[in-house]
Order: sequence, then C-alpha cells, then structure tokens
Amino acid sequence: MSTKNPTNPDLAASHRRILWRTVGLAALATPIVILLLVVLIFHGCGFMSGKYHSAETSAAPNPTPTTVVAEIQTEPHTCGLHSLRSLYRAYGLDPDRYDLRFRLGVDAKANPFDDESTGTLQPDLYRVLDQDGFGVQPLSLDDPQSQVMLNDHLRDEHLAVALVYRSTYHWVVLDNGAEEDHLTIIDSLSAEPYSENTHTFLHDYALSVTLIQPAAPDHSAGLPATHQSGASEMLSTLKRHNQLTNE
Repeated sequence: MSTKNPTNPDLAASHRRILWRTVGLAALATPIVILLLVVLIFHGCGFMSGKYHSAETSAAPNPTPTTVVAEIQTEPHTCGLHSLRSLYRAYGLDPDRYDLRFRLGVDAKANPFDDESTGTLQPDLYRVLDQDGFGVQPLSLDDPQSQVMLNDHLRDEHLAVALVYRSTYHWVVLDNGAEEDHLTIIDSLSAEPYSENTHTFLHDYALSVTLIQPAAPDHSAGLPATHQSGASEMLSTLKRHNQLTNE
C-alpha cells in the first residue's frame, strides 16, 4: 500500500477553490447572513428539484463492505461522486442504478453566477445516502474523542467519507488501516489506496468526516431535516478551514 499523498491541482483545484470562495465570504458575515446564504445555495435551485427524489431502484446495502476500490476521476469537480460510487460498490450496490450524478447535483452550480461552482456538498450527500439505506453521523473534529470514535467505527467494518484540504478541497473514502493508529485512504486521484497516521490526518488535513453505515432510511426526518444536518456540517467545515489556515 502506498503512503504517498497525491495532489493534482490542475485536476482537482479549480471548482473547489471557487465553490468554497462563495461560502468563505460568509465567514465575515453575521450568523443571520450565513443562514440566508445557506438557504440561497440549497433551496434556490428549483430547476433541479427532481434530484431530491429517491432513485427508482430500491437500495439494500450489504451489512459490511468489501475492499474499497478507487474510481479514478477525469473531471475536476467529481471527487465526491467517485468517492460515493466506490463506497456503493463496496457495500454491494451498483452505483449506475442510482443516478448518483444527478441526485447529488454534481453539475449544478452552487453559485448561479459562477460556472465553476460545481461539485458535491454535504446537504446533497447526506440526503442521497439516507435515501439509499445509509446512516450518516458527522464527526465533531473538536471533540477530543473524535479519533477514538473514527477508529472504533472503522474497526467495526464500516466506512467514512472525508473532505480534506491539501492546497484544495477534495473528497476521499476512509477505511480501517493495516497499521495501528493509521487509516486507509481511498482517493479518486490515486489508483492505489494509501496509509496515513490518523492523528495527523484529522489534525492537519480533515475539514469534515462523516461516519457511514447501512441503516433504514429515516423517512420521518424528511428532506428539510436532512438538508439542515448537511448545511450545519458545511458551516462546521468552513469554521474548521479557518482554523487550519490560521494555525
């Protein structure tokens, strides 16, 4: 297993830099303005309302995953999509049957005035996972027990997804590591998984980590609650980014 740390700014940087620039402006605003911005981003795309529907194929993920295999991205804004496709395959689901690209809104602009503000955001990620039989739990990276919680989750044969920052924003899948205090990273910019110290990863690179495991869809929560959870995690991501860049 490789221990390299792949970074390809030409492939991965463009959309995420501009996508989060819009959200980054909110860091200078009041909480009310931040809330209005989130509402604008996540509820102002009525023309894609169909993406909020469940897939036509009912999903029943296996209880535990097989080995996660990276699906290599060839577009600059699809790391989240490929991460999710790899995760679905590991749980025995054919990602082609679930219309993930459309339902995630990968090609929809978060900022209608910016052609490069595309990609995967937490509200859509959480909604799609919930609809397709997965439970999601955002990991509080400020919690001193976050490393223990992540290690326990991965050792119980479950997976996680993380948004990292290494000169740009990038989604990856996390699996249990072969070595103690290490995790395995499945990255759409690397054909082979690589290993990284868990503490270093969480402290220096991770902006958001979400624990994932099969669970019955929570129909009682509804779309607003699912999006609210994702929007809250997105704002936590912004706060975390400010912490990392100011250290």
